[in-house]
Amino acid sequence: MRFKHILAWKFGLLGIFLFVINMLGLITPIRSPDLGRTATFFGPDDLLLSAQEVRQLSTRRKGETTYTVLERATYGVIQGMAHDWTPGAYNLHIPPTENWLLWGMGFINPYFQLWEFSDYDKALERSVGLCSQHAIVLNGLLQKQGIPSEIVMLGLYHVVNRVELDDGTWVIADPDTGVILPDFVDITPEIIRSAYVGHLAIQTEGKDLVDYYIQAYQAPVRITATPFEYNQENASFERMAYAYKWLVPLILVLFALSVLAPRRAVRSSKVGNALVP
Repeated sequence: MRFKHILAWKFGLLGIFLFVINMLGLITPIRSPDLGRTATFFGPDDLLLSAQEVRQLSTRRKGETTYTVLERATYGVIQGMAHDWTPGAYNLHIPPTENWLLWGMGFINPYFQLWEFSDYDKALERSVGLCSQHAIVLNGLLQKQGIPSEIVMLGLYHVVNRVELDDGTWVIADPDTGVILPDFVDITPEIIRSAYVGHLAIQTEGKDLVDYYIQAYQAPVRITATPFEYNQENASFERMAYAYKWLVPLILVLFALSVLAPRRAVRSSKVGNALVP
């Protein structure tokens, strides 16, 4: 019986500790303070807007066309999301105050040390990721405005968005570079080159990135409507982790109370009986 009470105390304290971590997460920004101070993949000016400013840019105004909103939202994602995937940097390994379950999993499986959010709001708040994270953010921002949007995987090369305009036609938006292209049936290497040349002023390892994008658009295409369809395992685990980060400490505290509260009541009863003449 004594062992059970000791265990209850430990579980209760652990539950309280996890609750405190969760509460700290409510007031601790997930965007790393190093973003904007150090140069990411696309240079030192890769992050110029806050998450709130991006949301404001993506808000549809009265009388605006879908294309106008798309242009502004795409620009907002470019300026509000840094392109980087450096291990150990920019809270890509989720900090414990954000989600102690995802943080802990990083010490068990290296996959969790570079976590891509399925929740576009979380991704936007962290403000860093690869092309796929940018596409998840733009997809969420557009769908919130009632604009049909899809996440498109170009082989293993690149991830972009496919967006429906007011007249029913679709265009391709690349929120990682700011490029907007015609739908896939109308894309040619010449169109891709002319579009990307104006948006990519860097080279990597001596090779022009434009050629890389031309190759990407020639790869097999996989289209999904939501981040859950894009990566079901990732999205499912993320949902579970954000639910369990509150549920687990609640269960621990309730277990401790269920064990310790009756014992305290028994002690109080004995003391009361001893005082009765």
